[in-house]
Amino acid sequence: MNVVKQDSLNICIGIAKILYRLNPSNGMPIKNNSIVAFTTKGRLCNNSSMSNDAHYHNTTPHRICVRQKFLQERHGQTCEYQFGHVVRGTFTDLFGNFAIIELICHETAHHRTKGHGKIWYAKYNKQMTQMALLIISGDLYKQETWQ
Repeated sequence: MNVVKQDSLNICIGIAKILYRLNPSNGMPIKNNSIVAFTTKGRLCNNSSMSNDAHYHNTTPHRICVRQKFLQERHGQTCEYQFGHVVRGTFTDLFGNFAIIELICHETAHHRTKGHGKIWYAKYNKQMTQMALLIISGDLYKQETWQ
């Protein structure tokens, strides 16, 4: 794996660990292979294809697989959800660390939650708010935040 992809994967893992520290009672615990780069012949993921930038495994061990193209480009999209469905015309492009933050908040919100219903949305919204506050305060980029 090249340096950019590995760096992006490390950021994904770091963001997930921060979210777990902020939400220990219902967050996704992060272990060695909790977040991995998706490969079609990988032993950690039995999905043969990937239509989105990432997906969450609801079976144990819980895992997030991230598309390698996303890790390389750090470009993704977000949208609005209503009643568990995407609202048409609400897609917004995201780049860099904020794209990674949104992706990890989205996928970790699936922990103990299926689909994109009210409970998932509440977890996702809470995590995005927590991360936004860390960015605004400047605390996200302090060394002690990542430990």
